[in-house]
Amino acid sequence: MKTKHLFFLILILTVTFFTVTLNSCINKEDLSEYEIGYLTDMTGLDACGWMIILEDGQRLEPINLDDFDVPLKENQKVLIQYQIPKDIGSFCMAGTVVQITNLKLP
Repeated sequence: MKTKHLFFLILILTVTFFTVTLNSCINKEDLSEYEIGYLTDMTGLDACGWMIILEDGQRLEPINLDDFDVPLKENQKVLIQYQIPKDIGSFCMAGTVVQITNLKLP
């Protein structure tokens, strides 16, 4: 009877060990390359649409926000990577025109 209990104890400890080890080995995405921003609807301004306001207050005018499957909700927090195109101007003129390269919800 003691051997049976010892076997189950060792089995449980082994399964627990491998579960913890496996979970710690899974690559977690590094989000340090993303900037934190918040969606805001600026359609009340002439020629403006959805913009992203970064934590430092900088306003971004994304030209390809529709390429990403995110809910467009006021103050929706997003993680963003972007590039500033050199050959595109803004009709809205309320922020920096950007092309989003990556967009995630936290």
